[in-house]
Amino acid sequence: MPKKNITIELLKIYKSFADQINISADVSSMLHGIVDIKASGNEIEISLRKILSELLPNKYGISHGHIVDKELNVSKQYDIVITENIEYKSIAQTKDTTEIFFYETVFAIGEVKATWNISNIKSTIDSILDLRKRLNRTGINN
Repeated sequence: MPKKNITIELLKIYKSFADQINISADVSSMLHGIVDIKASGNEIEISLRKILSELLPNKYGISHGHIVDKELNVSKQYDIVITENIEYKSIAQTKDTTEIFFYETVFAIGEVKATWNISNIKSTIDSILDLRKRLNRTGINN
């Protein structure tokens, strides 16, 4: 009996992720149109963090929050914080799930916007520059 080729349609899988983000964006837009409430922005952020959590290996933690260095300098809040998730967890988590992470455990940060403009881009760049200038990143002793 001949072997049957089994294939997977990755484009359809990734389209389903894009569809989830688009649905969240639609809900966000509707909420924002009614009244400018925090939940409208959270809608897209939460959806994107959930998708990243599904796509990335378990060794990466996907969250949002602040970064702190060994001198206890604290960053602004970031919509997405990708961290080491096996040996080091967050320092603290608030009731709204905002977390605080040691700088040394952070792989990447991100801002989520339904629409980008020059002001948003400048603010994000300034935030990253501030993080790199004010916080000190050193190695972690095992």
